Amino acid sequence: MPIDTTTHADRVVATLAAQPNTSVAVHLYGATVTSWKAQGQEQLFLSDKAILNGTKAIRIPLVFPQFGTVAGSSLPQHGFARCSNWKLTHTTEEADHLQLHFTLTPAEIATPALREAWNYAFVLEYKVELRADGTLGTALKVTNTDDREFEFTWLLHTYLRVPDVSEIHVHGLDGKAYSDKTRALATFTQAGGLTFSEEVDRVFAKVEPVTAPLRIDFGGDHAPLAAVERTVSKSTGHAFADVVVWNPWADKAKGMADFGDDEYHHMVCVEVGDVVDNIKLAPGATREAGQVLRALGGGAKL
Repeated sequence: MPIDTTTHADRVVATLAAQPNTSVAVHLYGATVTSWKAQGQEQLFLSDKAILNGTKAIRIPLVFPQFGTVAGSSLPQHGFARCSNWKLTHTTEEADHLQLHFTLTPAEIATPALREAWNYAFVLEYKVELRADGTLGTALKVTNTDDREFEFTWLLHTYLRVPDVSEIHVHGLDGKAYSDKTRALATFTQAGGLTFSEEVDRVFAKVEPVTAPLRIDFGGDHAPLAAVERTVSKSTGHAFADVVVWNPWADKAKGMADFGDDEYHHMVCVEVGDVVDNIKLAPGATREAGQVLRALGGGAKL
């Protein structure tokens, strides 16, 4: 048996038996990946103040069916997927990797008010794939089981762990246009690697080619830490179009109860999704897109 999977009341922890230092932990609340270790080194950032009792979304969330807050919508910020209890439906395993499959339907949405706020029939699936080669794959798939078309936005809101964000460079966005949410959505063009010396909240629309990796380097010698790679669904042919890069910096960090005042130094969000234009999904149709996170430097030793 190559996989050791332990299901707790609130989370699933899976380890590659051939590589016991390679593991993933997923909380059922929000289907939130709260830990990914490659060769014993943690790759994801989870705040010491994170609330894990199911009363507040954990800050490594899945975003569906709404990115951020939308005028006229009664949905909470980033929708209901991150604040509902998902079901672990099944696991699959092979010699060098494992897959965990989670499902959310209207029956699992946290409250009747949330169900009423987005009153459609759907099946949302989330696949988490841990591989021995130092990668973690995650993919979202939604099927419209209603008799009406619906629209949505979605995002994989990944918090990567870094030694010092002020020495981080995000590559792969040079020459790409972005909307700056810290400057009233003014549009700019990224020049060179993206660096951090203040709050960063940038939305890059339709970043092409979709299979080009986004690489995170550290320090003056640009030592590679990680890469984020969008994947094209084999079943639907879709990939995430947009990229969001975020770090709250000092002032905003102090205003978040579930985030330490100085923890912004040790995280960066490089997120993939469809957030600029709504996706329209006809009755009976399915949409799927995903990413691969690749550990390149062993993880941040904080």
